[in-house]
Amino acid sequence: ALPGMKNIDPEVLSKVHDQAMKVSVPYTVGYAVIAVRKDRVNDVKPSWAMFDRGDLGRRSTLLDDMRETLGAALKSLGYSLNSRNEKELAAARDVVIRWKKNIAKFDNEGYKAGLDSGEFLMVHGYSGDLFQVAQENDRVEIIVPEEGVTIGCDEMVIPKTAPQPALAMKFISHLLEPEVAAENMEWMGYLCPNVAAMKKVSADFLENPAVTIP
Repeated sequence: ALPGMKNIDPEVLSKVHDQAMKVSVPYTVGYAVIAVRKDRVNDVKPSWAMFDRGDLGRRSTLLDDMRETLGAALKSLGYSLNSRNEKELAAARDVVIRWKKNIAKFDNEGYKAGLDSGEFLMVHGYSGDLFQVAQENDRVEIIVPEEGVTIGCDEMVIPKTAPQPALAMKFISHLLEPEVAAENMEWMGYLCPNVAAMKKVSADFLENPAVTIP
């Protein structure tokens, strides 16, 4: 029912649970990165150590998500963000407590408007969200920490209780069409892991650090 499944990037498939796409189809790929107001923040470095800076007057935010925040701390220490080592997790906890002294709050939504308005000078956020802010405000710069970032993949599924599964299948098929996926990703700023669609997006889109990370 979904001929567009052939366009899904095998590199992305290798990282998801349902690699055979028996019940789900990858939709978007995003990263948790940092964005700053480059007109207000000097000496910007591509590193999680930016959150150790006390000179920003507690006008920064970290994501209100334990996987993302502890993950960033783990990566800052050179550890896997999937670590289950108790000593490494304790060290990451201490890093986040240290960072907490320099931030305004842990936040998952308001950071976008706050960065745009200048209320926040630096935020930890999702790449597509920050892409959209940067598209509207050229004073916003996205930076990818060199220690590493989290990668998330949103996938499309149809619940067993869906009242119109055939219509849902048609909608997923529509989103997998290369032209649709290309237009969709340029609008929302998240990468659609669709090999055919990647050939149809603009060069500017692919140069954006929220989309193509080192």
